[in-house]
Amino acid sequence: MTAASIENAKITEFTLAFLEGTGWYKGNYSMVETMYWGKGKGCDFYYGPCVDIATQMATFDEFCSHLTEVGCSPSRRSGASCGSSYIITDSSGVSVFDYWGNDTVVSDMFSDNCPYFDASDVKDCENPYQQKRAKISAEVYGTGSRCYTGTMAKSNALSAKSTYCLKTAVI
Repeated sequence: MTAASIENAKITEFTLAFLEGTGWYKGNYSMVETMYWGKGKGCDFYYGPCVDIATQMATFDEFCSHLTEVGCSPSRRSGASCGSSYIITDSSGVSVFDYWGNDTVVSDMFSDNCPYFDASDVKDCENPYQQKRAKISAEVYGTGSRCYTGTMAKSNALSAKSTYCLKTAVI
C-alpha cells in the first residue's frame, strides 16, 4: 500500500470496515468494489521484496524492474512509467530497499522503494483530445480505449517496446 495518489481509487470492503471502526460512519456494503492490485498474491506480496536483488527483476506483475521501462497503469486506462517520472540517487538509509545496488530511490517515498507503473497524465487513453499522440493508425483515444504494450516492427522507430491506446470491446 502507498500513501501516494492512486489512479482509479476503489472503495473496498476493508475501507468501509475501517471507516465503520472509527464510529463515525456506517458503510453501504452493496457499493464496495474489488481491489485487484495484489489480490491473491499472499503474504510474500506484503512482506517480501518487490524486486529480486540478485536478478533485479520484479517479483510480482504489479511491479516493474527497469526504471526506464514504459508500460500501462494497473487499470490500463493510461500509459505509465516505471518507478514514477523521476528517480533520485540518495544514500540516506535506503540500503534495505536498495534493489539495484546503486542508492537509487523512486520518487514515492511510501512504497518501500518498490517501482510500479505510475499513470501518465499525458497518455490518458480515454481522453479523445489526445488522439494527436497516436503512433500508429490503429490507435484510438476515447471512451472504451485501454493501454497495451508491445512492439511494432514495421520501422526502426517503432521496434522498441511502447504503449498504445486501442479501442476495447467487452464480449
